[in-house]
Amino acid sequence: MKLSLQWLKELLGYNNISDEEIISYIEKLGYEIENISKQDKNILSQIKVVKVTSVKKHPNADKLVICNVTDGTNSYEVVCGAPNVYEGMITAYVGVGGILADGTKVEQRKIRGVVSEGMLCSAKELGLYDDHSGILELDKIFDLGASLSKYFSDTIVEVSTPLNRYDCLGHFGIAKELAVMLDVNLKDIFIDTTGFTSFVKTLPMFDVRILSYQLCKRYLAIQINNVNNKISLPFYIKYRLNSLGLRSINPLVDISNYIMLLIGHSVHIFDFNKLVGGKIFVRTANDGESVVALDNKTYNLDSSIIVISDEEKPVAIAGIIGAENSCVDENTNNILIESAVFNRSMIRLARKKLGVQTEASIRFERGSSLNLAEIAAFKTCQMVLQHCGGEVVRFSDIKDIEYYNDLISFQQNTIKVDLDYISSILGYEIETNKFINLFSKLNYQLKHIEGFSNRKFLVLPPLERQDIKFQADIIEEIARFIGYEKVPSKLPHNVNNFYKQKTVDKLKEQIIECLTSFGFNQAINYSLCSVNDNSCILNSQQKSVSILNPVSNEYSQLRLSLFSGLLKNLITNYDRQVENIALFELGKVFYKVDNEIKEEMQLAFITHGEHLYLSWNHQTIQYDFYHLCGVVETLLDVLKIRYVKDITSEDNFSKPVFDKSLFKKIVYYLSFDNKETISFVGELDKEKFKLKLPKPVFYGEIYFELILQKLNIQKIYKPLPKYPYVIRDLCLKIPEESVYVEVEQKILQFILSQNFIVDIYPMDFYKKDKEKFITFRLKIRSETKTLTDEEVNVLIKDLLNELNKDGICLREK
Repeated sequence: MKLSLQWLKELLGYNNISDEEIISYIEKLGYEIENISKQDKNILSQIKVVKVTSVKKHPNADKLVICNVTDGTNSYEVVCGAPNVYEGMITAYVGVGGILADGTKVEQRKIRGVVSEGMLCSAKELGLYDDHSGILELDKIFDLGASLSKYFSDTIVEVSTPLNRYDCLGHFGIAKELAVMLDVNLKDIFIDTTGFTSFVKTLPMFDVRILSYQLCKRYLAIQINNVNNKISLPFYIKYRLNSLGLRSINPLVDISNYIMLLIGHSVHIFDFNKLVGGKIFVRTANDGESVVALDNKTYNLDSSIIVISDEEKPVAIAGIIGAENSCVDENTNNILIESAVFNRSMIRLARKKLGVQTEASIRFERGSSLNLAEIAAFKTCQMVLQHCGGEVVRFSDIKDIEYYNDLISFQQNTIKVDLDYISSILGYEIETNKFINLFSKLNYQLKHIEGFSNRKFLVLPPLERQDIKFQADIIEEIARFIGYEKVPSKLPHNVNNFYKQKTVDKLKEQIIECLTSFGFNQAINYSLCSVNDNSCILNSQQKSVSILNPVSNEYSQLRLSLFSGLLKNLITNYDRQVENIALFELGKVFYKVDNEIKEEMQLAFITHGEHLYLSWNHQTIQYDFYHLCGVVETLLDVLKIRYVKDITSEDNFSKPVFDKSLFKKIVYYLSFDNKETISFVGELDKEKFKLKLPKPVFYGEIYFELILQKLNIQKIYKPLPKYPYVIRDLCLKIPEESVYVEVEQKILQFILSQNFIVDIYPMDFYKKDKEKFITFRLKIRSETKTLTDEEVNVLIKDLLNELNKDGICLREK
């Protein structure tokens, strides 16, 4: 990728830095410098900015004109053959004795009988860029008589960027990182001072239809009418395009290419009048379809290639190249701006099949960011309105909301970072304040992990940095910005995982010992299962890991859960007249997340039949829902895991999750600190499983890996309470659809919010018709004093007022 150092300095708002220093910083950031080219200042210093004051036909040549030009002080007469010269034009003049970029010396010459005092030059003749279609046209901001070296002293640097860094394929991405390294404020490339974005989003919707979000995660379309595509853009735009290897074509195309070089995200502009039906479809091509592209070549398409089409035909090969049938030209007056996020794998495959590579495909192959797509769309719209005029009439922003929410979810995408560990890896101390300052400037979200010192964080990368997945990536970022040269030259310490492994083994032993003492037997099953065995898991087709060459269909996938194995164990034992069964299994499950295979330890248990048999001193006690809940709660208590119960789980799991409709009732156990689901217990709906068992079947799971993480949390000592508790019994009438857990949590959260300690116990349950009553016993105390009856009465009154909001009230006498 080519970079203009002059453009970078402009974005940084920092001109007091040499080209050599910027190049050095770019290298320190990890970008490989492949080539450096500079404008020849000696040649440009001889070139003056002049204004054409008059143009008249040459008396002896039809294709030549005689121009009078002035540098503000002196006037010159020059013979010129350029087709684009006109009176009032600001251009570049080389006087007699000046030297062109190819070494040619300009002399006073008589051309067809008229003496020419110098020469008006094209960009190519001046060595600026490869364009000799006419003489160089400058903007009116250029000072007459000034040397061109004042304006053209740019250095073009070619850099190699990492394949997973699509965010740095534009000047803005590189400038953002340089700004952090130089500790300067980056120029805002899209300043919305008039509320333009808000206005656009209120406009009528442009009709965009996406066949599948697998093809396109976001598509922004902005329709602008009455634009002028015959105007002349400011010189700096055309100069930057040409300097960076892109030919100036027309104002609209130039603006879209300029945005690509600035932001790194490719946009496309259609001639709206050429779109049949005034709609856009994002779909796969039909087999046998073909399109004539902007390079005048015909491409034969198939169903693996994404196209943009109107109601009749493809108008672009998505993410690669536009079609000739919808391109903008000098007669274009109504346009549609497209900014999208396409499936990068399909773009790469299409590019290889079609044998075409473009600046757009280079960027889309590496990936796209949902937020950069929006910035690119609005910045393009802003520049079109600024330079070509027109009015925005319709707007559309179609995106995969579920995918977007997953990306911005702090809970799902955070990386746990330990600064002490990072310091030990890098070999030097990472100060907490410097860490926070660095990653805040890079737009990361940071949050201290509760229960630890301020040296441990949860870190959420910005949307455009999807390459940041692990703590190792954070270490690399720190090394890049603080400097690889600061890493000391010493041998690494040997990392020993013995103690971690010892913790895992000890936890397994503790769990097995605890469950066997409850009367459970351990089962060990194969990790392979059938497709049907995994069907109890939501989205099992997307999450399951298939075996390439399975022995049989019965063993064609890796198990997503321990459930199918334990259920088969139960049925097998029951068929052999073992009717009272309590089994558990501690084993690994396997699932896919974003095409990456995860392997996790899991604990599961299943019960059926009688817990205690009929005897002379007690009655038969059946296994039931509450018994298995008690097993889970006791196990969590033994492991010192704090939890709360809930009947719903709002975790947007990446791990396999059971279909709740398979259970008659279910309860979840959430970690107390971050409300992450760590366990569940439920009663199976036997009809849905077609089980011919006489008694209910209960099943539960504990996510072993999460439990292991919680064991590492620092334990904080709290002394036993010094002050006595006050007991209050409340008989509450609750809505029919409410359950005990919900009410218990409401009471608990309210009393804790008032800075009191409370223990809650269910004392009685009564149901009559559609009315439900639960009696709660509350043991309330304070950490700082002995409570009086008056204080407790006020607390209970406030509690009842809060519960009344949810339709919960005291039972009437």
